[in-house]
Amino acid sequence: MVPTFQKETANSILRPMSNRSVVDQIVERVTDAIISGELKAGDKIPTELELSDSIGVGRNSVREAIKILVSQGVLQIRRAEGTFVCDSFNDHMLDPLIYSLILEKDASKHIVALRRVFETGILDTVIRRVTPAQIRQLEQAFHNLEQQVIRDGVDADKVLDADIAFHRVLVQITDNDLIDKVSSMIERLTAPSRRRTIGQILATDNGRRLIELHAELLDVVKTRHADRISDAMEHHFSFWIPDVSSS
Repeated sequence: MVPTFQKETANSILRPMSNRSVVDQIVERVTDAIISGELKAGDKIPTELELSDSIGVGRNSVREAIKILVSQGVLQIRRAEGTFVCDSFNDHMLDPLIYSLILEKDASKHIVALRRVFETGILDTVIRRVTPAQIRQLEQAFHNLEQQVIRDGVDADKVLDADIAFHRVLVQITDNDLIDKVSSMIERLTAPSRRRTIGQILATDNGRRLIELHAELLDVVKTRHADRISDAMEHHFSFWIPDVSSS
């Protein structure tokens, strides 16, 4: 008797494979099955032997594909139970994408553009749903950033932490888990260049300008003026020049 899982996925994961990159194809098929909903969070996948026999590939290829998916946080192995689709997000899921973006040609420049496009969308979402209480949270995050910039013995790392905290409040206001996850990835990608940029700003006594740029974002949110988003983002990224040597 064919297991229920195999019946439901006979046209996807378990169909015979071509000879092209067998391990990569298995990884792709499992991923596609999750995206399409054929496999859901918490589902148990067939054993290595079942997959090997159904697909028509060696068990070593199946084992290697599963190891890759486990390392990416897509699958998890439960001893004595089997292999399951992960039912919660973890940072390992973003690592392969982060590495691939870093290795792209002109990566630094493209990452800057990615953050700009993403944060423009975040700001547009925020002004449509922000509450008075959330505005107060954003005001507090802005105040904390301002205090870090104007304090004696200003520390670039602490300013960066306060800057990140301000933008995290904006992300939280969207109340969107997917935006939150992608934002975390972009935060990791951009942290080194943001740290350099903040260091340069402070070294040239432009700290007040950094405060003004964030004050402009805060005011856009408070006034809910969507027509000001583009200019605010243009100003906000005016200092941020990617380090071409890091690409």
